Amino acid sequence: MREKDMIRPKVLITRKIFDETIAIIKKHFDMEDNQRDVAFSPKELIRRLQGKAGAIILLTDRIDEAVLSQCPDLRIVSNIAVGYNNIDVPACTRHTVMVTNTPGVLDDTTADFTWTLLLATARRLVEADQHLRSSRWNGWKLMEFLGSDVHHKTLGICGLGRLDREWQSEPKGSRCRYCTPI
Repeated sequence: MREKDMIRPKVLITRKIFDETIAIIKKHFDMEDNQRDVAFSPKELIRRLQGKAGAIILLTDRIDEAVLSQCPDLRIVSNIAVGYNNIDVPACTRHTVMVTNTPGVLDDTTADFTWTLLLATARRLVEADQHLRSSRWNGWKLMEFLGSDVHHKTLGICGLGRLDREWQSEPKGSRCRYCTPI
């Protein structure tokens, strides 16, 4: 049987995703996607999942017994999220629906964002931005919005789990000391 004569599985993509990813999916599946990037209501999600073998979802989409019981063709749910608390995994198991997620995909990003928040707070960035945007800034002053240095400081990390270790390894030039409670 030629590839073009084969029946391709149908997949629903519930939210806007990267164009490159859509191009790959289109090569292998009949696809319906939601480029409006507005979450479907539970009723609309069930309607759109009819006849679909797969769903690529985001954390805003809830897959539970109510959805699964009305979508008998569904065989796989791929969650574009680190966790899967939006998916009733035992219900998926009962309905023989495979569940996938993307663990670890945001570790570096979360570490980056943690440093962003730490430095923005230490350097009073939000306060200075608001001051500037409100047209109150009238020139440079030595003591205005000085903030605090982060380099050469001791930073405490509670837990030192996967994300904490990633965060600690980020700023190679920060010369910070790290401690974690015992």
